Amino acid sequence: MIDANVVFWAFVILISFFGSNRGWIREVIVSFSMVFAIFAIRQLFTVQVVNDFSDAFTSPMSKWAIRAVPFIVITIFGYLGPTMARGRSESNLRGRFEEGILSLLLGALNGYLLFSSLAWFAAEAGILGRGDWSYGGTILFRQPEKSTWQEIFFIKYAAIAYLHGTTLVFVLILLVLFVLVVVI
Repeated sequence: MIDANVVFWAFVILISFFGSNRGWIREVIVSFSMVFAIFAIRQLFTVQVVNDFSDAFTSPMSKWAIRAVPFIVITIFGYLGPTMARGRSESNLRGRFEEGILSLLLGALNGYLLFSSLAWFAAEAGILGRGDWSYGGTILFRQPEKSTWQEIFFIKYAAIAYLHGTTLVFVLILLVLFVLVVVI
């Protein structure tokens, strides 16, 4: 069994290298799509009909999927979007290096947004509270030692745990303005 922290940080590092290959402009668009997905999910679950629909499901996997599937679908659309503008400093070596570092950092941020949100959904649904840690007879990963799941870094400090209310609207407005001014 692998420790959950190792799995999480390995995924974040992997996504950051994908980001360094894709470019910082695409990564900004993916960041926008993930924050928009968080906004959409937060707004969707303020509707009583949606809450009643999600409460009808009793299995933890269903409760996780109801929140995770829209998040994943919107994130995939962000990753599939084309590059809308070229970088301004691609002509010299220093500019390419700076854009590569920026792309790597934005890719790491996107990996953190993606996997911490999915883990937060799993913790809220009760998947991470199970004691057997198996799915289909296969042990996935072990619970972090000497702590509960709610105290683990990537769940305690998940982006979705902090992005709500006016903070979420403010971050979304800033990202929209950034995309409109810098990218387009």
